[in-house]
Formats: sequence, structure tokens, C-alpha cells
Amino acid sequence: MNPQRPVRSTPRLDRLWRAGQAFLGVDVPIMCGAMTWISEPKLVSLMSELAAFGVLAAGNMPPAQLAAQIDETRRLTDRPFGANIIVIAPNYQAHLDVVCEKRLGHIFFAGSIPRQSEVRRAKESGAKVVCFASTDSIARRMIDYGADALVLEWSEAGGHIGHVSTTVLLQEILFRFDTVPIFIAGGIADGRMIGHLCLMGAAGAQLGTRFVVAEECGAHARFKDAFMKARSREAVSTPQYSSKLPVVAVRALHNRAMEDFGRLQLELLEKIQCGRITRPAAQYEVEHFWVGSLRRAAVDGEIETGSLMAGQSVGLVGRTQPLREILQQLVDEADLAVVAAEQRLQGRRVPNAPARAERLIDGVEILSTYNVGDIAFVRSLLEGSGIPFLFHGENFAVVDPLIQPARLLVPPEYAERARELLRDVDIHFMGINIGDGAPPADEDEDEEKGGGGGA
Repeated sequence: MNPQRPVRSTPRLDRLWRAGQAFLGVDVPIMCGAMTWISEPKLVSLMSELAAFGVLAAGNMPPAQLAAQIDETRRLTDRPFGANIIVIAPNYQAHLDVVCEKRLGHIFFAGSIPRQSEVRRAKESGAKVVCFASTDSIARRMIDYGADALVLEWSEAGGHIGHVSTTVLLQEILFRFDTVPIFIAGGIADGRMIGHLCLMGAAGAQLGTRFVVAEECGAHARFKDAFMKARSREAVSTPQYSSKLPVVAVRALHNRAMEDFGRLQLELLEKIQCGRITRPAAQYEVEHFWVGSLRRAAVDGEIETGSLMAGQSVGLVGRTQPLREILQQLVDEADLAVVAAEQRLQGRRVPNAPARAERLIDGVEILSTYNVGDIAFVRSLLEGSGIPFLFHGENFAVVDPLIQPARLLVPPEYAERARELLRDVDIHFMGINIGDGAPPADEDEDEEKGGGGGA
């Protein structure tokens, strides 16, 4: 089992995403979306060990490999996780056999619409069934089929996507359906967005692009680097050239692979026209192309000829971070968003400042405290030291120290001096008492680059 300390929710967020916590069986209902060649047992199990939720990606891997990945993930964690199976993949039926035989706790149907009998079979295996909905009619149909939860994935997402935007899907589905938990996916880059989505009724969120650049993610370094250099507008979706060859749109960074896919469509359409290939066989060829192309990029690092599937939030990914740090930041930001909403309802002015003030000074978080007396004492020590500092939660009217901890931030080059100065002070470092001078158990450094994280 992974020894990392789990990320904790907050009392405010607990009230908002309780349905997501109960459904997934986790403290933090943030899912790492299933990404073929990327969502493997180490990343999935670490997500779950950190009290969030990991999902294996079946893609079109051999069924025996999927079974082995489930076994390996169970070896690495005893916490809940799921598996995502692609309805249009050639190995789909064999994948359904595997996840049912393994009695997995959560089964995700993706890529297209599963049959009602397939949903029923998954539920009969003891699993909770999650289906994706990109339109209100699909949402209603999946609920009628017996889905236990929905993921709304809109057009901003990476990989296989729908065509409806965020604002429309929220109104069409989130505001109208309340019989099952609804998770939101696509284009989410900042925990504040998660907080506001939960205020609107979401049970939690699913992110993919954001987690690709986690230090523990096994994607190739060049793949990650392409994400960190990209801008949001560079993540484009593929067109469908003809209704004779229906294809699910894919969003990815524009490169040669996108052009190759266009040529492949034209070739397949010509073969369909000449009767040299059936439409279902042509659709399988399309999926085979994407699976192989993604492997070349994510595994082999061939970022020109391989597919760089990424959501539009890729423009908000600025650097690699430990997975725990990413999750903690998302939770902190979500909580701050809820606090800001509460204060606005009370008529208090809340500036549109960055969710974490260290973005203004590229700061490192040194400590957090609920005690207003601690703030005054630490301030008196630091003011005579020459160390630049900021108490986030005091200088911005976003966090009330009596409600949520104030966080002491200093520029990275002053971090060690600040820790040394405060080493013998009886305060708490992220909830860990450091009065004995011991180093912190889990430093949470934030050297924000660009404009935040990415989903």
C-alpha cells in the first residue's frame, strides 16, 4: 500500500459533495479520468490511496492484460477504484466479461451508449454503473437503463468528446436530473470551478489533463512537455467528413497525427463507397488508429506522429507537481470558492483575486493556523527578519482565519530561512506540530507557473 498521507475534504465541501463521497466510497470525490496508456495501476492506486478515485482505462488492451491490471491495482490499494470500458472497442465484450468476473466495485461505460442488458449485467455483478452523457436524451436513456451515476462530459474535454458546451449541459442535465449523482468532466483546471459546480448540485468532478503532468504519471516526458507548452486554443476537435462514416470526435493538440486522421477518414470513405469495407469495420479502423497513435505519443514520446489527446484546459497546465499536491490544491481552491460564495451572500465584497495568493509572489506555503494570535506572533517575528511574506486569508477577504486556516507564504528563496526562524515556535505546519524542530511530514510547495493547473 502507498504510504502517502490522504488528502482530506473540508466540512464545507462535505456538505456539498456528500452524494459523491457516498457513491464512490472516498473522502474526496475527484476522479482521475481513464486515459488509455496512462491510467495504469500505479497512478490509479495512488489516486485512491490519496482518498480520491482512480479509474483504469481498458482501451482495447487484451482482456488478460485488463484482468492483470485489476489484480495489480488491488495489490497496491484496498481503497475503491473503477475501470472504464469503451463500448466501441473491438475487445469491449471481453472487457465487460473481465470486469464482471472480477466483481469490480465501479464500472464506467464510455465511448458510446451501452445496451440495457449490458448495464443490467454489470449491476448484477455487484458493481455501481457509471455512464457518460453528452446530451439530455442520453442522460435520460442511461438513467432508464439503470445507471447509478452520470458523468457529464462536454466538448472542452480531451479524447473522445460530445459536441455540447458546458453551459448548455449544466442547464439541460445537472439542473433537471436529481435521481442519481452527477459528476462533471471536461475543461476543469482549477478547484474553484469544482467548488462552484458543487454549489450548483454536482456530486464531484472528473479531471484528466490536469493529472497527466503529475510527477507520478507514467506518460513520456515529451508528452507532458507538450501539454505544459500548449495553449487552450491548440486543443482542437476532429471533424466528421461524412455521415457514411460516423466517428466520435476526438480533441487533441494539433499536430501531424490530426492530419493523418483526416486522410484516414477519406481513405475509409472511398473504401466504403467501393464496397471494400463495411461501415462497422471502418469504425473499428478509426478506433485502432487512435489507440495506436496515442500510444506513440504517451508511451514512446513521438509527439508529432502520435496523438496528443488533451482538453482545452491544457492551456492552464504550467508545470509538473506531485499528485498529492495537485489534489490538495484542488480541494483548497474548491473550499475557498465556497467561502467566497458564502461571503458574497452576506453582502461582503470579495475581490477576484487568485484562489491562492502565492501566485502573486510565487510563494511556498510554510504553515497554516486557525489561531489569530499565531498570526500576530509570526508576523512580529518575520517583520524584523527581512523575509517577504504574506498571510493568505488575511490580506484577501476570501478566507476568514476563524473559519479556515490562514496560510503563511514566502518566496521560494526565503523558504528555508523562514522555516529555520519558526522551527521552535509552537504552531502547526499543515496541521503537524513542529515545535520539536522536526521537518514537516509533507511539504506542499506551490511555485505557480502560467495560470494554474489543468484538467
